[in-house]
Amino acid sequence: MKISAVITSRNDNYGGHLSHRARMCLTNFIERYDEVIYVDWNSKTNSLIEDIKLSLPQKNKLKHVLVTPYDVKQLNEIYESIDIVEVVGRNIGIRLSECDFIVSTNIDIIADKPDLKSLDKDTLYTVPRRDVQVSEFLNVNNDIEFGNSLILNQNNYPEKPDANRKEDIGDPWSLVICCGDYQVAHRDLWHKMRGFEESMIYRNFADTNLMKKGSIYGKISKLKLPIFHLNHSGHGDGTGGVTISNDKSKYVQNFTHTENSEDWGFYKNKFKIEII
Repeated sequence: MKISAVITSRNDNYGGHLSHRARMCLTNFIERYDEVIYVDWNSKTNSLIEDIKLSLPQKNKLKHVLVTPYDVKQLNEIYESIDIVEVVGRNIGIRLSECDFIVSTNIDIIADKPDLKSLDKDTLYTVPRRDVQVSEFLNVNNDIEFGNSLILNQNNYPEKPDANRKEDIGDPWSLVICCGDYQVAHRDLWHKMRGFEESMIYRNFADTNLMKKGSIYGKISKLKLPIFHLNHSGHGDGTGGVTISNDKSKYVQNFTHTENSEDWGFYKNKFKIEII
């Protein structure tokens, strides 16, 4: 069995030191996983990969998918007003995966590889992350040694708690705070759920919605695995200078089934793909 990591981002220095964090993240996933799919979404200049390509391991494991501003306009003109439509970028990557298990994760995560034999094919798993301060990774040169050190010394980095805060009442699905930093399921369950809900084009609740989808179309569980978040500054404004949120009531409490089409992830579209 094989496992793939799917990541989407854009070349906008989101959170600061983005190229540095991206290099560390992608290098570690390339070394530890069987396949890595990076979807560059609507970068206004060159893809983020172009800035770090020479620093990445050249193992023919990285599938670099380019969704250009022209592509974005062709997919849906409303996407042009939004910096990044993560649910669609993630789904594009998931549909292109050739592995048995598929992880949806972020450009600032370093993760160990799970024991695939222990994973249930009908379960969507999430993992509590451990935060790493900027001062610890900003001057790192050997990304693999740093990743190994994090895993070896994982107990020095407290896990995020379960999602049982007072404000989370009415949400038994997220399981952990920041549940979207690492969500893994067998490809059959991803296809049964039809990935992330593609109408959730704004901020918030897409990862919680996925966890609820997992409970509807299969099961959900918390997985024991060391994963680390490379810290950064907070969110900026989202759409036209205004942060717009997805409807929590619609997509969490009252959600019952996917409305994605069979072509979720724009599977029939031909995006430019480079193997690195």
